Amino acid sequence: FMAKGTNLNLDKLIGEFEIKLEPSQLRELKLDETNIKLSLKKDEELRKINLVSEFVDFNINGNFSLEKAIELLTYEGKTIAYLISKKIDELNPIEDESVKNTEIEMVEISPIVNESVEFNYDFTFKDFNLIAIFLKNDELDISGSGTGTVKNDSLQFRISTEIDIQNLLNKKDSLLLYLSDSKANLNFSRDNQEISFNKIFGSVSLEGDKIYAGAELNDVQADFIFNQSKLFFNTSLGVGENLTTEMEGTISTFAADEEIRFNAITLNYKNIPWASFDTSSVIFTGSGIQLSNLILENANALVTVNGQINNDESHNFFVEIEN
Repeated sequence: FMAKGTNLNLDKLIGEFEIKLEPSQLRELKLDETNIKLSLKKDEELRKINLVSEFVDFNINGNFSLEKAIELLTYEGKTIAYLISKKIDELNPIEDESVKNTEIEMVEISPIVNESVEFNYDFTFKDFNLIAIFLKNDELDISGSGTGTVKNDSLQFRISTEIDIQNLLNKKDSLLLYLSDSKANLNFSRDNQEISFNKIFGSVSLEGDKIYAGAELNDVQADFIFNQSKLFFNTSLGVGENLTTEMEGTISTFAADEEIRFNAITLNYKNIPWASFDTSSVIFTGSGIQLSNLILENANALVTVNGQINNDESHNFFVEIEN
């Protein structure tokens, strides 16, 4: 371990820090030599943080208080985790209502949300062999990079990230995940003046030339927007050589149910096109799954499907075909 710097105050701390791990063995794992370097620099207008390691290089820069940034990210992380956990609990009909109200009253808005914090970051993936060893994966290889920003004021906390993956290979036993020429754009924000799940907004855009995860997916395009307990989605992809599909709809969460509503569906299987005639829905309830009004048509036929899959293994399905 090597450290060279000045001042122990986080906002004034500058210096170079390096951790070097010699080749060793942890239980049955053989570990190669590993180096981690951290550089902290600051002038009147800009703070720079550079992390160089075997598996990722990570850079942060901006005119911000490091101490306040750490406190803010810790608070936002805990608050968002609480809201998501609380929403999951609300979907459980046996949850005690008095416990819910007590937990909600315990949450308070921290003064840290009033601080102005803004910085940019970028990262480059490198060698993931060490991580693969700890995860007991047969292989883990990621080639790509990303950039992002974090902004906060008294009204809103915002974070955005763009990731460009040239190749990703994750193999463990018989499980295989492969990506090539893929991009992801993530945007997330939360209203700082309220502690409410309905005040969380997020969007995710995905593009992929080729993805393999049990099946080969081609030309993947997907957009997801989350707002006020509702997820809007628009996707298109090819499956193998014979099937392409596009879907548009919403996913809504209620007190004890979850509904997927398909506003538009198009399929092309072996050059035979199908399109939805009307809005259809899938509802997940405590008793089972209900499919309503799935109508697909092409030039020669009309197929209508309605039915229910019950948890007690009693199923009712009605399929009507018109030529």
